[in-house]
Amino acid sequence: MPHSSPQKREPDSDDRSASGSYDELEFDTDDDQGVPDDDACWRCSILGKRCVSDDYENTCNACLDDTDCQWDLSCMRGKLAESIVDSFSGVVELGNGWWIFEDGPDWTLKACIDYQCQALSLEEAAKLTIRDFWMPTSYPVSPIEFRHLLYHFLLQFISVGWYWSGHYEKLTEDLIHSSVRFQLDWFQRSTLIPTNSRGEATLIAASLRCLLISYEIEQISINWAGRPFENQEDTYVRLTELETEPKGGLSPSVELWKLADGYVLPKPNPNSRETLASMLQKIIQTAQQLLYRHRPEDWPYLFYVLCILLLVHSNLSDARWTNALEETAAQLKEALHDLCYIFHLCTENVQPLRSDFDIELYALSVNENELAVEHYRRMNEVWMENNSGDESEEDADDFWTNINNFVHGMV
Repeated sequence: MPHSSPQKREPDSDDRSASGSYDELEFDTDDDQGVPDDDACWRCSILGKRCVSDDYENTCNACLDDTDCQWDLSCMRGKLAESIVDSFSGVVELGNGWWIFEDGPDWTLKACIDYQCQALSLEEAAKLTIRDFWMPTSYPVSPIEFRHLLYHFLLQFISVGWYWSGHYEKLTEDLIHSSVRFQLDWFQRSTLIPTNSRGEATLIAASLRCLLISYEIEQISINWAGRPFENQEDTYVRLTELETEPKGGLSPSVELWKLADGYVLPKPNPNSRETLASMLQKIIQTAQQLLYRHRPEDWPYLFYVLCILLLVHSNLSDARWTNALEETAAQLKEALHDLCYIFHLCTENVQPLRSDFDIELYALSVNENELAVEHYRRMNEVWMENNSGDESEEDADDFWTNINNFVHGMV
């Protein structure tokens, strides 16, 4: 069952545009079409029905008469991940590897995750690490400039196993590699050129940006040992030095400062990168709306997005050294669980983590779309090669369990 509680939401004019392309969202609200409008409850959106209620605050008419639906789904409205941004209230991204985590009035940490040192030039360090691409917020970039930045960023993840040596299982590395190939291949086949990573055309790229940012935080978790500030007088500790990995890549230095009582959290730099919180919220809400389109060719794309975001959640949930991310991890898990539930229902469980997955039937549903078929077939092959054969594969909870195991290379 989804975790979110019913809520009333106001229409968001930004959700719609005149374009039906992969750059923006479009939903037909013609009554004769039977397509849900922007205020429809989840069930009507999934069924592609008009959502009408005699009293908007209460259950809609379709959910009151649910004889045509066997799902255990209450009449819920609204976007997923609405609380994600608020859950980051104790976390400040200062940019360039600097963070502040507020656990309460008596415990605030400043952290620096640094990939630079005197022994390495900036150019040498850049070759050994995956770098985020910097997007100015004060002026727009051209489509060509953005495409160049995005391609360079994505290509780094082709070698994620080298850059982040030993961090992930081989299956997880291959999954990330496959998601990058999907995004790149889609760009090569498309005439559309997005100008930012916030649209639906770049959900995989945006998810990988979240993974990279959360990987910074994960460096603190990996290197946290014992009780660094056990003595009240301690205000600084270096958890690890910068060093090159034996198999490649660069392990950053991690430094922590315990800030004075009553420290006031600064505001993030408005010209720095988009925050992890805002990107996570936008990605999840866009994926939710894409699922309501009922376009089978979108499903491999959204499957990869789900997989990457589950890795992001894993990084955040590992941060047991601070309470500042505890609520964040909980809110993200709840939103992803609900997104998996909606994915299961919208796709009618047509997804590759099934032993009886029929790739030929799926191919017919997407008019032999080579990109979608190729990637769904490959994911199913990986599942069949690695599962134990004892997994249940029928309901939404099974999908939630299986995709978590699949993502972490534990099937």
